[in-house]
Amino acid sequence: MRQTPLPVDLERVPEVSRAVDRLGLGVLLPETIHSFNGRNDNWSGRTSTGAPIFIKKVQGYQARQRFERTLSFEKLRRLGRAPVPAAQCLGWDEPSHIMIYELLDGARSTADLAEDQAFTAELAREAGSMVGRLHNVRVEDHELPDPPAPWTLLECRGAVSAEAYALASGALLETWGLLQRDSMLATALDRLRHDSEQAPAAPIHGDLRLDQFLLSENGLRMVDWEEFCHADPARDIGAFIGEWIHRAMLAGLADSPTDGETLMKSWGQELDHRMPIIRAFWAGYAGERPVTDAGLGVRVAGFTGWHLLDRVLAGSIERHRLGALQRAQIGVARTLLLDSGTFLKITGIGTDTPSKEMAA
Repeated sequence: MRQTPLPVDLERVPEVSRAVDRLGLGVLLPETIHSFNGRNDNWSGRTSTGAPIFIKKVQGYQARQRFERTLSFEKLRRLGRAPVPAAQCLGWDEPSHIMIYELLDGARSTADLAEDQAFTAELAREAGSMVGRLHNVRVEDHELPDPPAPWTLLECRGAVSAEAYALASGALLETWGLLQRDSMLATALDRLRHDSEQAPAAPIHGDLRLDQFLLSENGLRMVDWEEFCHADPARDIGAFIGEWIHRAMLAGLADSPTDGETLMKSWGQELDHRMPIIRAFWAGYAGERPVTDAGLGVRVAGFTGWHLLDRVLAGSIERHRLGALQRAQIGVARTLLLDSGTFLKITGIGTDTPSKEMAA
């Protein structure tokens, strides 16, 4: 986990120290305090009782709902109903939306491991197994908060308000224009939304990026449960696979000219290098959760494409125009949403056991 140099001064947030003290952990020793990158203020270090802890104050957009989802997972875990390796929660403070965890000393996110080409197929299989166990957890609808709306991507397909238009970057306007003119893609996105809402639901992480897995001397752990909800399992699987396709495309752009044909050829080679990771993840998942949902594979392909489109939108906010990478990602996302067959055949997704290609 990468540290940021300047954690927020605890004197400005006295509720943090009060929460730590109420748990009998003493006080954070100032010389040990550091923070990590993230959307929430956070503090890590050792306390006067010798405890290594990580504190997160959930804040910003829908902070209350995100805190409640985090707490929902922790309550299931404490009841022994969520057999997923996770950082040990030491306690929380509901009024201030503070969660306190045992600090995983020396932990690295699998995003960092991927950057260093140290994310192995073995780790991917373990991650897939963990996600499968999570999706196997049995809950009633009322036990989890309502899922966050994942469909913000669809809002740009219609008319854009004058205010949104005035604030949008050039690249964002280009992206909206491409999506608005593509009726086949719009239909595919609507179909994905409909099929996902009708699909058998399960407890899902809801924001399954590579930095949501931490590897320490105690093994692999899943973290950050702010989007935890009862929804379509394909969302988690597609997000994980989409991360690897996105990384393959980034690597392809770095090593090739920016013309589309050469980029796609280079991207294909980079994806071949990462395909064992995708296949191992799926093998681990299917080993824990045999597929009984006939439409799962097609929805996974759709959410993989969704992830790429979401990446384009996020990256367009501060760009003057779309680059070769963004246009290529839109093209690949379109293919995944409109014609998933080849992708599913290569990866083996949607079948209970690895395909011959996966075993190779």
